[in-house]
Amino acid sequence: MTTDVVSVGRAAGRSRPAPLLLALTWQEARRMLRSPWLVLGVLVTGFLAWSFTRDTEWHGEQYLSGFYPSSGLHLATAILVALAFHRERAGLAPGTPVGEVSRGVSRLLAAVPLLGLTALSIAWLVAYVWSNGGLDLGDEPGRTLHAYPTAPEILQPMATGLLAVATGAAAGRRFRHRATAVLTLFLGWYAVTAAYWLYQASWLAPFSVFQSQPVYVDLGPDVDPNRLPAAWLLSVPGQYQAHWERLVVSPSLAWWHDLWLVALAVMVVALAFPSPVRRRLAIGGAGVAVIAIVAQFVVYPS
Repeated sequence: MTTDVVSVGRAAGRSRPAPLLLALTWQEARRMLRSPWLVLGVLVTGFLAWSFTRDTEWHGEQYLSGFYPSSGLHLATAILVALAFHRERAGLAPGTPVGEVSRGVSRLLAAVPLLGLTALSIAWLVAYVWSNGGLDLGDEPGRTLHAYPTAPEILQPMATGLLAVATGAAAGRRFRHRATAVLTLFLGWYAVTAAYWLYQASWLAPFSVFQSQPVYVDLGPDVDPNRLPAAWLLSVPGQYQAHWERLVVSPSLAWWHDLWLVALAVMVVALAFPSPVRRRLAIGGAGVAVIAIVAQFVVYPS
């Protein structure tokens, strides 16, 4: 690590910080793009994308899990960023021409190509949905075969990708051993991804990492579905619900949730930086996070 940074510094020139930052960024990006972890992440996302196109067991299954295919790239991104930031713990020679904050910024910028891959996976998903005329959502008499995810729902995996970068940076910088950082990231992302449905209750969904839509609103026991507005999407009573429920897609809720994820990413990435920068990031992120959480509760369908 020391040899790499010093050699890059000599190549770029000590008096030219911008070229030096770009050189460090490119060096880290090449490491990430050549890693087997990225290959694994792409394969997992490819498999999940293929699974997304298969026949579903119930109406709306595809719509609720639209964010899911990108989760393989999220985990790979977190691990690759963690490995990059863990090199900071090796220590640097006193004459290193780049400060710790600049090195951290270069490592964050190196993850941009990984976010680009996430964007490609989202673009594929959007193209698939539009080419098939939309998705199946709701139950008769309140059902549609042409449901399209809204813009903030489509962008949620990108906001989650930023959180993946942040968790990787924090874990890599703060855990003493790389294996501990990787295991913690794997367990953490598995818990919020594979069991995302555990965090969709109205009092918990604003704090979740993956927020699925539509929101289910109970219509009560004495409801004739044929007398409800024709535009309403409905869910029939069954094993897990006693009454008819209305399915509400709320773009405003999704926008505020995206902002919450960005604010959470800022708070988490603060752990990867030295104290003065850490405080500013944590305070700024916390302020935005409070606004986003309160706004979600205000606009939450009921």
